[in-house]
Amino acid sequence: MRYLPTLLVIALFGCTGTETLDGLVDGIEPGGESEQNTETEQFRSCVDGEIPRDLPTVTWTRFSNRFITLGHPWHSAQDVVAAAGSATALAGKFSYGTFSKDLEGERIEVWIDDCAGGYRRLGERVTDSDGRIALPLDALALPEIGEYGLYFRVMGDNSDARAVLRVYPVGSQFIVFDIDATLTTSDTELVGQLIHEILGSDSQPEPREGAVAITELRHRDQKYELIYLTGRPYLLDGITRDWLVDLGFPGGTVHLTDEVADSWPSESAVGDYKADFLRQLIDAGFVLYAGYGNATSDIYAYEEAGIAKQRTYILGEHGGESQTVAVGETYTEHIAEVGGEAPANQPFRR
Repeated sequence: MRYLPTLLVIALFGCTGTETLDGLVDGIEPGGESEQNTETEQFRSCVDGEIPRDLPTVTWTRFSNRFITLGHPWHSAQDVVAAAGSATALAGKFSYGTFSKDLEGERIEVWIDDCAGGYRRLGERVTDSDGRIALPLDALALPEIGEYGLYFRVMGDNSDARAVLRVYPVGSQFIVFDIDATLTTSDTELVGQLIHEILGSDSQPEPREGAVAITELRHRDQKYELIYLTGRPYLLDGITRDWLVDLGFPGGTVHLTDEVADSWPSESAVGDYKADFLRQLIDAGFVLYAGYGNATSDIYAYEEAGIAKQRTYILGEHGGESQTVAVGETYTEHIAEVGGEAPANQPFRR
């Protein structure tokens, strides 16, 4: 029952839509109105390197962890969006077993795709009392513009978490998508996803009609970078990523809550969590062109982040509230409405 912690989360919050380098570690306007910049840097994609295997393990620091780690690994890591020339940090959470017992006081290695078919070691950290680590990256240690696979290795048993670091020039433009009841048909689809994972059924959570198509249009045709910003807690990291890949959604930054309490469907919980994350992107010099959601907490978060109301697209019953744009129950008509928009004038080339 490795997914029992997830079920406890669902029971608690319900399904409502109101949702090192060793030695180095330690203004573009939104839209495509202007001509495409031809003096831009190529955006590298380095996410297919071979993960290091059969690395030597170390003895557990704490005797009790010999028993805790008999349970199934329950690890997660956040994708990272970094501005070129700025420092950042790579974070992960490590736990085991049915009740997601935190792994305390143990060594975690962080590796990054080297763009040459493998991975190179960045450094290591020791987990805190909450099972978390954060490995800082000095600005000089940050790789070139692009996306890079991250591998977090528990050195005691070689279990791991995966994530992606994306480095962008200042001025890069993004579109934000909520997931539950925005890309899926309803919040209850999350329960269906859990059942699919636990029981191994053939059914997959149902996406809204046109959900994959709108993300493809916005990313591949109109050149915006995507952020999948969900109120799901970190416990659901793996199944969330798997669902996006399995359904064919284009790659983008996936961000879940670090604390279960932030998943509570209110403006003061999930709303503030989303707004805080989006403000960090703005403070880093990025542009948030548009946002898609379904809940009042999405409307609140996008307004707090300064996303224009005419580009705040809300699906379902709250569409049109607070001067937002109502999309309806599917993306079919919306795709036709925004399909003629010019591509984003990004400060990089893909």
